[in-house]
Formats: sequence, C-alpha cells, structure tokens
Amino acid sequence: MRNAKIISARFFSAVAAFVFLFFSAFSAYARSSASVGIAGVDFRPGEVLSTANSYEHAQRIAAAHNLRLFSFAHGIAVFGVQNPVAAVAQSAEMRQGMRVADDIPELSLNAVFRPQNPGPDTAGVRQQWHHTAINTERAWTVSTGAGVTVAVIDTGIDTTHPALRDRISPRSFNSHSLRVGIRYVQDDDGHGTLVAGIIAAQSGRGTAAGVAPGVELLVIKANAPGIGYFEQASWLRGVNYAVENGAHIINLSLGRHHLNGPDPNEQRVLRNAVNSGVVVIAAAGNDGFGRAGFPAANPEVIAVSAVREPGIFDSSFSNFGPEIAIAAPGSLIYSTLPVGRTGSKNGTSMAAPVVAGVAALVLSRDGSLTPREVREILTGSTRRTSAWNRNLYGYGIVNAYAAVSHSRLPPPPLPALTGTVSISGTAQVGQTLTANVAGLGGSGAVSFQWRRGNANVGAGGGTLTLTAADAGQQMAVVVTRTGNSGNISSTWTAVVAAAPPPQPAPGGMVRVEGGTMWMQGRNVTLTTFNIGRHLVTQGEWFDVMGTRPSWFTGANWRNLPVEQVSWWDAIEFANAKSRRASLTPAYTISGTGANRIVTWNRGANGYRLPTEAEWECVDKARKTAIMTTKCPASTLGMIS
Repeated sequence: MRNAKIISARFFSAVAAFVFLFFSAFSAYARSSASVGIAGVDFRPGEVLSTANSYEHAQRIAAAHNLRLFSFAHGIAVFGVQNPVAAVAQSAEMRQGMRVADDIPELSLNAVFRPQNPGPDTAGVRQQWHHTAINTERAWTVSTGAGVTVAVIDTGIDTTHPALRDRISPRSFNSHSLRVGIRYVQDDDGHGTLVAGIIAAQSGRGTAAGVAPGVELLVIKANAPGIGYFEQASWLRGVNYAVENGAHIINLSLGRHHLNGPDPNEQRVLRNAVNSGVVVIAAAGNDGFGRAGFPAANPEVIAVSAVREPGIFDSSFSNFGPEIAIAAPGSLIYSTLPVGRTGSKNGTSMAAPVVAGVAALVLSRDGSLTPREVREILTGSTRRTSAWNRNLYGYGIVNAYAAVSHSRLPPPPLPALTGTVSISGTAQVGQTLTANVAGLGGSGAVSFQWRRGNANVGAGGGTLTLTAADAGQQMAVVVTRTGNSGNISSTWTAVVAAAPPPQPAPGGMVRVEGGTMWMQGRNVTLTTFNIGRHLVTQGEWFDVMGTRPSWFTGANWRNLPVEQVSWWDAIEFANAKSRRASLTPAYTISGTGANRIVTWNRGANGYRLPTEAEWECVDKARKTAIMTTKCPASTLGMIS
C-alpha cells in the first residue's frame, strides 16, 4: 500500500497548480455550493480530513499541517483550509519525505461519493427475479440471517415502512449530524430504503422480500441533508461507528471513479474495519469503466459487479476489472421505497446488498468466520455461466444456497418435521396398537419407534402387539423421517390392561356332559351341557333353538342347566348359536335321518364341539373341575 500512497501524492502534486487556478476561478461558486469539482474529483470546498485516534491526536495533526480543526468524531477529523488540494499534496510530500512524525497521517480531500445507481428502470418490473437467480428461497430453509447486524451506510431508511421498521437497530446513527437514534436516519432520498430492503425487507409485509430477512439493520445516514451524495468524512465516520457498534457486515452502495485514485485515509479506515472482523462489501460503480471505483477497488473490500436477468453481465453501466470479487443481480431489482412503497432500480448499488444479504446468511450459520473466510465462501460457491469472464464476473455470480451449504460450514440443519400422530387400538395385552400419521412433511422414509416408559420395544413398524410386559404401562410411539430434524410423537394415555382370561378358540366350543355321543367309533357319556366356561341353561336353549323339551320342568326352569341332550341336539345348538352371533357355523349337515353326515369346517369361527382328545381328557377326569395340563392345549381354559 506504500506505492499507492506515492502514486496518490504524485498525482496531486502534478495537478496542484492547475487545481489552484481552477479553485480560484470557482471560489464564488464554492462559497455558495456544497461541493466543487476539480480534475474529475468532487469535494467539499475549504475542508480536508484524516483519521485520528483521539481529539488530542486530531489537534496534533492540525498543528503539523497548520490547519483549523473543525470536528472530530468516531476516528475522523475534519480540518479547515483555504486550498484543500494544495494541502493534500503537501501532506503527501511531507509524509514521503518523512518530515512529520510517524503518527501524523496524510490528508485527504473531503470528496463527494454518489449512490451507485443510474436511475429507475425503463423496461418494467419483473418482481424479484434475483431470488431465483441466486437460489435464495432454498437458502432460507437453512438460514435467514438471524443474529447478524448489517450496517447500511447510505441515505437513511423509511423508518415506518412496514417491511423494514422491525429490522432497524435503535443504535442507528446519522454520521453527518452525529446523532444516534432511529428518528435521525429518516431517508430523504430513497436510495438507502431501496438498498436496505434488498438486504432485509420482511416478506408478507409488502411485495418485496430481502435476501436476509432475519438480520438487524444498523442504519447509518451519511448523506448531506436533502442531497443524495456522501462526503468522505461522513461515510468514513459511519464505517468507524459501525465497527464500534457491533456490525458484522458493512454495505457501501456508493463510490467515486477509479481514476481519482486510492485514498490513504479511506484505506486506513477500511483496513481497520476488516481487521476488526467486519466484512465490507461495496458497489463496483456505474461508469461502465474497466476498473472498479473506490471504495470497492480497495483490496480489503468485496467489490461487486452487476448482472441482468438471467445472469448476464450488464455492460450498460457496471464497472468491471481485476478488482471484481463477485457478481450479483443489479438490474430491475425490486425492493422497498419511501412512504411504504415498492419499486425497482438498476445499478451496482443494488448488486452489493444482494451479496451483503448472502454474507449475512453465511455468518448466521457460523459467527466465528473471519472476513477472509466469508470472502472465500462467497467466491468459492458461485454460479458461472458460459459467458464467465474473470474481469466481468469476478469468481462468478453469488449463489445463496451453495454459500450456506459450503463445506467449511457445519452441515445445514434439517427442516423440522411437521404433522400429527395418534395411536388407535385397545389398551390390553394381546391387542394391537396402530400409529396413525397425518400431514407429515418431507419426502424421506418414515420410521416408527414404540416405547414402554424409557425403553424401546417392538420391531420398529407402525403397529405393536401388546405383551404381558406392557401390562400397567403407558405406551408411546415416536415418528421420524429421513431428511428432517426432530420428531413427532404420541403417548397412549390409557394404561395397558392385563390380558383377559383365556378364551375359547374362535367361536368357543360346545361341550356336552349329558346323554350319549358317538364319536370316532366310541361312546362318551358325560353329565351336563356347557359352551366354553358358560353353563347352557334351559332358558338359553329355548332362546336359541325355539323349543322347550318335556324335561324342562319347575317354576325356575329358565335358570336350570340343560341335561341329557343328544349329539345331534348339540350340533344343532352350536350352529344356531353361531348364526345368532353372526359367526360362520362350524358344521355342515347333509342328508336326512339315519343318513345324515356332519362335516367339521375347521376354518370356521363358529361354536364347535370338543375333539375326541378333548372328550377323552375330560372323561378321564370324571369331573370338570379337574382340568389339568395333561389335557390337550386346546382344552385348557375352554372347558370348565
């Protein structure tokens, strides 16, 4: 940077005599105008500036150069002098010849910087095409810029705009009047409101959405009152204020022509900002020139050129050259305007905040990144078209989603799983519970995990058959989906009941303990007639069969057990009881009289008679109370 200072000094020395004559000729104009122009440089008449560490330091600088100290604030001292250009050239020569103390810096003109937009578009508005071009909406699934503060050094902001008012920091600052507070940064030009909206406008509160709607805006109003340009002392003061007040990113949609050359105080302020951990992004300029304007041309700054839809370098205005780090949409950019309005403009002023918004999305993911690392992530994740050229596009067109997904960042957080889950079934051992999912977001594979207390149970499917270990417990199911974070769950609020007493096989079984039955070639004689554990009464027989045999006697006949029924009566009763219960009868009877044939339908769910083995077991026991494990498994718990 030493060579840059020498070149600057030589340039000002060469033009000093011409400048003096020019300035004298325009002295009357200078007294009545906010700025004058000389050798392509617009500046405040009668003023120069420098960086200073303190008010005392500013006084020493004034004494060294025989100047009047006008003001000192936030590291910038402004001095009064009759001939600013001559004073700047003399300070450079003194610095080069080492005729001043090391802590006495060179002076700078209080140059005028202009917003970097050539004016409103004339081709109509394609609302916010830039979000599609840089893949913003997909990036929003990963980051919205929350936790990041972006300083917008510009013409202020519409402090009541519904899409912006909730984003404005109370520490916002007017670097021209030196007043702190939102009330002092009201936009009187419109440029700052549009730039701020490109970064942070809240979607849903108008038709414009910012690239990083979750950021805080530290608004720094740096323009002269009612005039849409920026004095160098004011915006440099704004840079220092942003550093002092916790900004993570500074956006500078302002500039001067590259041919004006570098400025040592500008370099010093910007280098300090970057060394303090602040990312500085600036518009390349709208001169259609083959070098970026300043401050974008400073090596510490991320210089942004402009492309038009769908991603073609906009040669109608955008500067280009070796200083360009990255390109971004800058034509027909739709954003916020004062008085709650929206509209579009062209310019690298619009491209720079697009990149600033993406940088905020990146820093929101990892706040420990240095400015150099943020630059590397932005430039290392760009999109390149077939027309890519390093001088036009830098490293390519900014890509928001690729940036927030860069390998140097932690893996992107997965989207939250949405939906509801419920459990249906009977809370009883032996029954099956089913997980019912509705409105499940995402598209990955769904998995289920059943839980008993804190223990995982089951094979992981959508159903769970309750076991004896579940009795008295509350059951839950947790649903997850591949590609989503978190889970949704439901707890079975009814305590699982123990299993009911063993029941008969489907439909139960008919048992006859009275009369004689011929089965498999032998006679079996028992005493009473039961179905499963239920004693068949004469009243039930009458209700099922519709007949009342002559042996039904007594006033309490309905409650008396049925006795001495025949084999055929038992089969007829079993089938009739099955039909009344809407079950499939267990037997098919064909033929009549002595030729009747009974077929056992083993797959039927109706009531049935015991098998021969079951008869023999009960017959040997002699009485039904003596059922033991010696009987076949099909009889246990079925015959009483």
